[in-house]
Amino acid sequence: MTQAVFVTKKILAPLYEGEDIIIGPTKGNETIANADDMFDYVQPDFKARGTDVPSGVSTETARAKVYEMRDRNATFAQMFGSLGRIRTRSWQQGQVIAFCRDNRDKLRQEGFGTFFPFKVKDRIRPFVACVCVGGERLEVAVFKLNYKDIWKAQAHRRVVVPQLLDG
Repeated sequence: MTQAVFVTKKILAPLYEGEDIIIGPTKGNETIANADDMFDYVQPDFKARGTDVPSGVSTETARAKVYEMRDRNATFAQMFGSLGRIRTRSWQQGQVIAFCRDNRDKLRQEGFGTFFPFKVKDRIRPFVACVCVGGERLEVAVFKLNYKDIWKAQAHRRVVVPQLLDG
């Protein structure tokens, strides 16, 4: 009798293992919608969806964890769900801006996106910022966390979340 072997394909694989990826402190007054000094293009939906609200909460230095899509296509819910509770794995908007400024080399290149779950003051669900690097240009778009489209694994898009104390 032949025994079946099931292989679970991973959605995300960690990158930069053993490397500390640091995001400097923020003041809590930053919004992605108004970060045109950082981004060459900011999708107008940031303002239309009401995400241009500063948190009002300054942040200390934080560590980031970068993952890359590898074996399995996924929605945002599946991607972020594979990492645990999304509310504890989300950034303040200023931290997304700081990551892009200080760790640009960690963003997915060639026009493919790097996804950042981020909080908006008084909103229960986080949003997702998609930062794309095309040549020297840095562009950012916004999505709702419950966006239903499936992202293809072969594009090796990245996900950046806060590193929790346990890893």
